[in-house]
Parts: sequence; structure tokens; C-alpha cells
Amino acid sequence: MQLLKKSFVCLFTVILLFGCGHAPAYKILLIQSYEKDYSLYPHINKKIKKAFKKNNTNVEITTFYLDCNQYQAQQEVDRINVFLDSVQQHTAPDLILVNDDQATYSLLESNHPILRTLPIVFFGVNYPNWRVLSRYNNVTGKWDKPDFIATIRMIEKLLGKGYVSYPLDGSYLGKVVDKEARGQIAGTDIVMGRTNQMLDGGEPTPVTPDSTILIPVNIHQLQGADMLLYLNGMMQDKATILTKRDYSSLLISQMQSGYPVFTTINEGFGSSVNRILGGYITPIDESIDETIAVVCRILKGESVYKFPVTESAKKHMVDWNMLRKWNIKESAIPKEWIIVNEPFADKYKIFFIIGVVSFILLIAFIISYITYLWKTERARKLAVQADLRREQEFLSMALKSGNIYIWKYDIDHNILWFDNDFYETQGIVKRKYDGRFFRSNIYPDDIKNVEFILKKYIENGGYRATSRFRVRFNGGEYYWWEFRLYPSMVTIDQTNIIMGLCLNIQDFKEREEELIEARDLAERAELKESFLANMSHEIRTPLNSIVGFSNLLAEDGELSDTEKKNFVDIINKNCKTLLKLINDILEISRLESDNMSFSMGYCNINTVMKEIHESNALLIPENIIFIKEFPDIEFEIYTDPLRLTQVIVNLLNNAVKFTEKGYIMIGYMVCYVSGKGDGNHKELQIYVEDTGRGIAKEEQKIIFSRFYKQDEFAQGTGLGLPICNVIVHKLNGYITVDSEVGKGSRFTVHFPLTNDNYRFMKEPDAYESQQDGLPDSIARNDSPQIKQTILIAEDYDSNYLLVKTTLSGQYNLIRALNGEEAVKMARENKPALILMDIKMDGMDGIEATRIIRSEMPDIPIIMQTAHAFEYDRKASREAGCTDFIVKPILPSHLKEMIEKYLK
Repeated sequence: MQLLKKSFVCLFTVILLFGCGHAPAYKILLIQSYEKDYSLYPHINKKIKKAFKKNNTNVEITTFYLDCNQYQAQQEVDRINVFLDSVQQHTAPDLILVNDDQATYSLLESNHPILRTLPIVFFGVNYPNWRVLSRYNNVTGKWDKPDFIATIRMIEKLLGKGYVSYPLDGSYLGKVVDKEARGQIAGTDIVMGRTNQMLDGGEPTPVTPDSTILIPVNIHQLQGADMLLYLNGMMQDKATILTKRDYSSLLISQMQSGYPVFTTINEGFGSSVNRILGGYITPIDESIDETIAVVCRILKGESVYKFPVTESAKKHMVDWNMLRKWNIKESAIPKEWIIVNEPFADKYKIFFIIGVVSFILLIAFIISYITYLWKTERARKLAVQADLRREQEFLSMALKSGNIYIWKYDIDHNILWFDNDFYETQGIVKRKYDGRFFRSNIYPDDIKNVEFILKKYIENGGYRATSRFRVRFNGGEYYWWEFRLYPSMVTIDQTNIIMGLCLNIQDFKEREEELIEARDLAERAELKESFLANMSHEIRTPLNSIVGFSNLLAEDGELSDTEKKNFVDIINKNCKTLLKLINDILEISRLESDNMSFSMGYCNINTVMKEIHESNALLIPENIIFIKEFPDIEFEIYTDPLRLTQVIVNLLNNAVKFTEKGYIMIGYMVCYVSGKGDGNHKELQIYVEDTGRGIAKEEQKIIFSRFYKQDEFAQGTGLGLPICNVIVHKLNGYITVDSEVGKGSRFTVHFPLTNDNYRFMKEPDAYESQQDGLPDSIARNDSPQIKQTILIAEDYDSNYLLVKTTLSGQYNLIRALNGEEAVKMARENKPALILMDIKMDGMDGIEATRIIRSEMPDIPIIMQTAHAFEYDRKASREAGCTDFIVKPILPSHLKEMIEKYLK
């Protein structure tokens, strides 16, 4: 139980920490008093962000620069109001942060409504306007109160007592500064002089060793020579004190050259431009840290009323650069004072000296250690080089014994060269081969293969490859060589190099050719023996019948006329078989000897196919449907029509031999097929399809081999398909077969079409098929009665043709090519029965059945498919089909099922 509690606590802590890490950011509006380019603002803005991060507070800060030196008081208030109006139109901030007097005064004086709803925190304010602050109860901040007395004591400490001036003007803030200065020194030994008393011609207040006289200087009253006297330190002043930041104070701090400048505010201190020696002021970083700590507490829920306005802590601060300018020794600076801009070497002189000495010693050690490593590595390299030379000698000996040599090919300069052993063993003068010259010495038939491998190697950036080709190196005979390529290219002196090995394989090739020749001789002998045995059997079988029944006719005179007629028919049938066998043997012999003649010319393919269909229609058994699929086009191809007819008839005879029921279909089409490299190309495809016994996958690869017979007990030589294959190749085509055992076969003759071997006499608008094919012996229903409508949803033309041929004349047939069309046509035509294919493009038959059944619950729907799987039957039943029929569909079975449901 305790373990479960601890696990829960740990999980809760992790979730809490993860959630805190993704807390939304607080929106802060930061208002700065001066121009955006003020030199200290980058540091101040960066420090504010760091302070928020230090307090683990995620904020988004929007900064507005008031640029108060460019505007009068009322203009500043107006700019604040305009800006706050734009802020109010968007997402209001969570808190307003204000820096310096001008921004704080102008913000609060604006009395904008948004100021009453948000906490406001200021910092860097030297002279708060308590009258304005009293209007708000949601404002707090840090009061950076100027300390004139402490600053004057710093001047006395560094420069001694004397005249000290401070500039003022007639502005509201100038009057506040003057009042603050007079109030602070009242009752001290510091004497307040008259305004501009060093320039007004009156008697100056005498300076005593025990007093410092503070003289106000009204900048607006100084003109011409008086201003120059004041700026150049010709008024017997010890120093001047800056009390606020505006153009007047900037002018004094940047141009004052006669005496040092001190300050009671932190604006501009530490900048090389303002040349301020020092002052008793609040460090900027500490002021920001104090202020942001309060801001974060307010953002996280504490009330602003909890934090009254408090004074910022101050420190004595001097600028190291100004100490040097006024020749003030560092020893005169008390230890508790802070010196800024002091170089590291001066501030940490002892540590700097120790660091420099340590660095020199480290460099000396590193040099010594590198020297040691270099000597050690040099000795190791010499030893490795000696070992490498020995290994190269051993490798060279091994390569020589195997006639293996190293070669290199410079891709950039097309230069090939070999190692020294190659030239010695081949008796060739050592040289580098120009790539073009080497190519000219490769056997012409091998050049394309070599160039292909080299191109592929360069494109892929290298791979392990081997190329065998014939080449002559000394202008003599060609010899076989094997070149092996290293898996990757190397770079030597910024040159891309291919490296590898080569060996002479002439002896190996000669032995290989001998073995191939011996194998071919053995195969020919085996084929010859097999051929003779097969021919002996095939010839003797019909001869046996011819001789036997001839003798019976000659010897037996008591035979009836019927018996005689039967014997004569048998003799004639076997004579035809023997004649066909002899013709096949002669045909294959002529094809092998290339003596078969071809009469090429343009012929109308539609005419040829129609003649084949008509001449073979009577040879098809009555129980098999003979179908044709011819597109309605005028199309001619350059070929030999007699040889083409011979091929198609052979394929039809094969189909008849192995088909017992169903259909045989012949047809052709022109289509686009994918090609290698050249994209799609146009092709004529002539096909013979049957529903016979089919051919196994493993046998489909050898059915075009000579003397192969699928059924050893079937009559024939096994030469029919090989003859077809050779003829089609002679006509620049090829044959493919698609077959499944038990379902049938489809033989397709392919003729690629080019601009030189075909032409359309009439371009087809669409490949509409002329689909008839029922033999005349099949009865048709030609009665004039109104025919019932059957909707056939079938996307494959040949399947639709079979159904159409079976049902044509008895019913009014309409066809849908997919499920969407089936639903639409069922709604429009209200058919008596629907024959639905289960697999179609787009919406399939099951989905279409489900929709039709929901609208027409009584219509019979028969589902047909080529896959007799149980899940098909189950899905069809659930969709609402009436019955189920599996392809291949027997016409009699289809008729019986349709008649059953239409009755």
C-alpha cells in the first residue's frame, strides 16, 4: 500500500512538472522613457528577460519606447493614450512595467481606462510624482531616490572640497531636482550658492577648506561664451553633477572636458559616450532583479497592495576609464566601492599573470608532447612502410602466379593504366592508354556492355561489379579478359580514380565453349533419339489402322456394306492423321532450315478473323459455344495472312482438343501496353480463349518446346505450339499464355505496332464489340410476345457476351458496367430479374445489391462470381441476393436458374 502511495505521488509530481513546463506565457507591456537606440536598452531588455527566467516565469514582452526627449509633456501623454488604445483593441496585458521618470509620469498622467484594471510596476524613478501616484491604488515600484549628499562626499573624497555645480532647467522635472538638492543639503556643511553665480558678475561665495559650495547652473540662461566657459571647466568648479537624463544633461556629459562629471541617477553611467566618473546610485542589474521579483509574485497571484513603493539600494560606483582620464589612483578608491569597465588584466592582475605563465607552460608542454608524438609516429610509419613493401612483394607474387593484375582508370582525363607486372608478362611496352584508343581495341560486340557498366558505376558512385569482354592490347588477336571493379571510387590528387583487378580468362572461355558444345551435342543426340522414338510411335499408330483395315477389306469378302463403309472411314481418318504428322515434320524442318517462305503484305485483320471464325464454326462440337469478339474498326497490318491464319487455326484446334464444355472464343483488340524505357506502346493482341482443362503453372514454361505433349495419350506430335511460336516470331511477334487448371486457357498473339506495319482505314470512336457467336443449331425464341427485361451487371465484355449469347432472343437484355450504373438502371427500368457480378470497378455487386434490395424487396437478384468462396456466398446472402452462380457459367444451368425465378 505504501509503495502504491509513493508511486502515485511520484506520478503526480511528474505530471505537475510537465504541466508547469508548458504553462501559458504572461503578457507584459514594457514602457521605456527614451529612444529605442539608447545604448543601455539592449542590456536592460536582456537583463529583464533573464530575471523572469531566473524566477521561473514564462512571459511575452511587448516594448513601447516613449522617446521623451523628442516631445513635450502633453505630447508624451497623447502618445501613451494612442498606444494604449491600440493595446486595448487586442489582447490586454497581464501587467504594465515602466522604466524611468518620464515614462512613469506620462503613463499615469494619461488616466487611460485600462490603467485601472491592470497592476503597474515602475523602476528607475528618481523623482516620483506623488500627486499623480495618489490617484492609483494598483501601482507600486522601486524609488531610485537621488542622494546629493553621498555623491558630493564622493567628490570630496576623490577631488577635495570646492565648487560643485549641477545643471537645471525651467521644466517641471528641473524644478523638482532643484528643490530636492536644496532640501537634502539644508543643515549640512555644504553651502548652496546662487544660480549661475560664477557667471552673473556677483561676488562668489568664498571657498573654505571645510566647505563645498553647490552651485545650480540654469542651462537655458547660458548663452555664447558663458556656455563655452561652463563646458570647458573655466568656472573654478571641482566637478558637475548630473541629476536627470535629457538633451541638456547629455550635452554636458558628452562635451564636458574641464572637470569630472558625477551623477545621482544610473542612466548613462558606464557608457564611454557619456564620460561619467561616478556616483552614489542604484546598479541597474540590481534594480531590475528587485523589481522583477516583485512582478513575478504579483503575476502568480499576490495582490499589488501588498507591495508599497520602496527605495532601491545604492552603491558607490566609479568608471575605471574615467579614473585613468583624471589621473586618479585606484588606491584612492575604498574597497567597498564598485569599479566598472575595469579590464580583466587590471582587475585580476595576479590571476592574469598566473594565467599567462600557465598558458606559456601549457604551450611548451604541448609542443614537447607533439614533438614526442611526431617522433613516435614517424618511427611507426617507417615500420609500417617496411611491412607494406614486404606485403606488396608477396601480393605481387600471388597476383603474378594467378595472372591477376591491378588497373586504374582516371575518369576526369579518360586514361587507363596497369601495374608493372602486367606489361612485363604481356610483353608490352609500359604506357598509359587513352580511353578512346582502349575502346577501339575492344571487340565491337562487347563495347556496349562495357560502356553500360562503366556509366552505371560512375552514376552510382561506385559498386562491386565484374565485366567480361574481349580486347587486344598489342594489336594482335582478341582475348577474353575479366575486369573487376573496386566497390567505390577513390580520389588521388583531386582526381577521381576507379581501381580494380583484371585477369586473362581466355583458357577458361575456351574450356567453357568446349563444354557448351559437348552439352549441345548430347542434347541434340538425346532429342534425336527422343524424336525418332516418338515419330516411330506416332507413324506406326495410324499405319497400323490403315494396314489392318485395308487387309480386312481385301481378304474378307463377307463384310456388310455398313462394315465396309465404317472401315473406309477409319482408314481415311488415319490417313488424314498421318498426313498431318508428315506436314508438321516438314513444317518444323523448313522453319529450322529457314526455308519457309513468307508472303508479306497489308491485310485487313477483321476480314482474316471473320474468315477464320466462319471456316471453323462447323468444326466446333455442338455442346461448345463458339464466340467472337471483334472491334468495329477498319484496320490493316503488314503480315503474312496465310501464316497468321495457320497460327490461329492451330490454337483453335488445341482448344477444341482439350475443351469438353463451356465456350471457345476468338477475338482481337488494339491496346496500349507498358514498355521498358520508351513508356507505353500500341499493340495488336489476337487471342483464343477456352473453358477447357487448363495448363499447370510449371507446364506453361515448356508447352512451346518441341515434342512436348500435355497428354501423352492424346493424338498428336507435340509440334503444333512450337510451330506457332516460330511463325509468330518470324512475323515479329510473340505468344503468351494465361491458364488455370480446371478453368481454361487463353493464348494471346502479340504484334507490337509501329508506324511502318499497320494503318487504320477508319479510326474507331470506341472499341464496341461485335458479339455474336451462338451456332445456328442453337434454337432462339423469336416469338412476338413481350419479352421480360433482365439487367446484367457485368464489366468484362467476354462474360457479358456469353450471357447475351445464351439469353439473346428470349429476353430483353440491358447492361450495367458497374454497381452505380446497376442501381440507376434498376430504378429506371424495373427489370424482372438482375444478374449481378460480385466484383466490379467502383461500387461492387454486394453494395449495389444492398441498395437495390432496400428499394425493391421482391426482384430476384442472382449473384455471379469467379471465386466460389464461402465468405462470398455469406456476403451475398447478407446483401439480399436471391441465388448464387459460380463462373464458368454453363448456359444450360444459367437458363434453368433464370426460368425458375421468372416463372
